[in-house]
Amino acid sequence: MTTPGNPRATPDPLILTLDAGGTNFVFNAIKGSGLVLDAGVVLPAEGRDLPRSLANLIRGFREVGERTRGLGPPAAASFAFPGPADYRAGVIGELENMPAYGGAVPLAAVLREALGVPVFINNDGDLFACGAARYGELRELDGELRARGSARRLTSLAGMTIGTGWGCGFVADGVMFIGSSSTGMEIGACPYIDGRAIEETVSAGGLVRLFREELGPTPFPFDADEPGLPERIAALARGGRGAAAPAAERAFRRLGEALAFGLNWAIDLLDPDLVVIGGGLAGAWDLTAPRALACARSAHVSGRARGYKRLFDLGDEVEREEFLRDETSVMEGKKTGIARSRLGTAEAIMRGAYDFALRALGIDAAP
Repeated sequence: MTTPGNPRATPDPLILTLDAGGTNFVFNAIKGSGLVLDAGVVLPAEGRDLPRSLANLIRGFREVGERTRGLGPPAAASFAFPGPADYRAGVIGELENMPAYGGAVPLAAVLREALGVPVFINNDGDLFACGAARYGELRELDGELRARGSARRLTSLAGMTIGTGWGCGFVADGVMFIGSSSTGMEIGACPYIDGRAIEETVSAGGLVRLFREELGPTPFPFDADEPGLPERIAALARGGRGAAAPAAERAFRRLGEALAFGLNWAIDLLDPDLVVIGGGLAGAWDLTAPRALACARSAHVSGRARGYKRLFDLGDEVEREEFLRDETSVMEGKKTGIARSRLGTAEAIMRGAYDFALRALGIDAAP
C-alpha cells in the first residue's frame, strides 16, 4: 500500500483529469465537490497513432487549463488510463484497444514535461474503489453509524466495475492497494470453473456469449454488431416475449453465478466492510444480484472451510438496517454489505483520481 504523507490544510486545489476511452479522450477538472466544466473537452484518442494521441492528450489538458484559468493554476493531473501499465512509474504497456501504445510509453513523464505539474496515473478499478470509499457508500454508511452513536466503524471497500472487462480495487483506512507491480486486485483475471478468466464471463462480451449458449438452436434476435447488446438482452430478460426471453434470463443467472465466484474470493481474502458494484452491467443489477447474492451466501454458511462473513444486500431496506445494527455476538458482527454504486462509474473514478492526487501531494481536503 502507498502511505500518504502528513496532509496540510489548504483551499480546494484544481486537479486536471481525464476519461480515457478507446475512441475519445474527455478532459475536465475537479475542484472540491465536483467537475468544473459542464461539458468537458473532447478529442479523438488516436489510438493507432502515438504522436497524435500524445499531442491530443497535451492539447486537451492545456485547453482545460485555459478554460479554468480564473480558478488558479492546476496543482496536478490525475486520471485513469488503460493497462497493463506500471502505474507508479506512469509507463503504459501494450494496449489492445489502442495499439499505438505498443510497448513502454512514459506517459506521465511526457505530460509532466509538457504541463509543468505532477501527473498521477492509475487503474480505473482502483480509482473507482477510492471514489466510492471517499465520496460514496463507505462515507455515507459510516456517517450513519456515527449519527446513531455506534462505536463500529466502516473502513474498507472493494470496488468492482463490470463492463468491457471486470475491474477491481480495494481501499482500507483511506489507502488504495495497488500491489507490487500495479496488478493488485485483478480478480477478473483469475480462472473460473470453466477454465476461462472470470471476466470472460462477467463482462459485456461474456453476457453475449452466455446468451448465445442459452439460445441453442433459437436464432439470435439482434444484429451481431449492433451497439448496446447487453442492454437489449437485459430488456429481453425483464419483459421480452418469445423463445429468446427465457434464454436471456438464464444468461443473467449464469452471470450472477460467476460474479459470486469472484465476490467470494474478494470477500474471503480481503474481509471488506463493503463491496460496491459499478460499470455498464451495473445497470442490470436487478437481474444479476438475486443469483449472485444467493450463490455468494451459500459459500458463507457457518463453517471454517468457507468463512464466517454474513452478506447483506444494501439495496434492500430491511437488509440495510440489519447490516447497520450493532451486534452483541462476535460472529453475528462479521458483516459485508454489497451494493450498486450510487455514484456514476465515471464520476466515482474521477473523484478517486482527485483524492489520490490530494494524498500524493500531501493535501487535506476532506469532502
